[in-house]
Amino acid sequence: MFTYNVDRIPSAGIAIDGELARDTVTFLLGDHYRPTSTPATIRFELQRRGDNLLVDGETRLEFEFECGRCAETFTREETVPFSLVCIQGAEDAAHAPASDDVDVDGLGEESSFSAAPTEREVHFYQGSALDLEPAISEQVVLALPDWPVCTDDCKGLCPNCGTNLNNEACTCATKGVDPRWAALGTLKAAIGGTLPRS
Repeated sequence: MFTYNVDRIPSAGIAIDGELARDTVTFLLGDHYRPTSTPATIRFELQRRGDNLLVDGETRLEFEFECGRCAETFTREETVPFSLVCIQGAEDAAHAPASDDVDVDGLGEESSFSAAPTEREVHFYQGSALDLEPAISEQVVLALPDWPVCTDDCKGLCPNCGTNLNNEACTCATKGVDPRWAALGTLKAAIGGTLPRS
């Protein structure tokens, strides 16, 4: 979808501002997230710097998910910045340069994406065709949490009655000691601790 002929990229560079296809967004979001009806947008600038190409941009996605703790449905918008240096040639893991070892004049100075990270990911391409989709997709996937939660301090569900503890307290905490821990009662009492509740 984002494939360019390097020989045809003008010295002034090119700017892209568009939308991502819904099936592409669904693939990027994976199993835990679902795209909403709001289109996902992508903007980036592609510029030549000697033998290298610089890509600075961002993708904005809106998605739904069930919180992994309280199981409620939430909608969130995520802006994922990306910053790449594209190098022609086959990738050689043993001799691949780090992003800060690549000699690039004016590194990001002309980019209008102030949110772009200072360290650039290195992306290799062969021939005159530059396909940015794999590199951009990787940045989006890595930016999404593996296990979605509504907030970091979400209290989740009571394991006994299923009450959403973010909305109300339950009475389960007043129940007796879990019989599996009863044998430790004497020891816990001796050190002034409390036993887990059932």
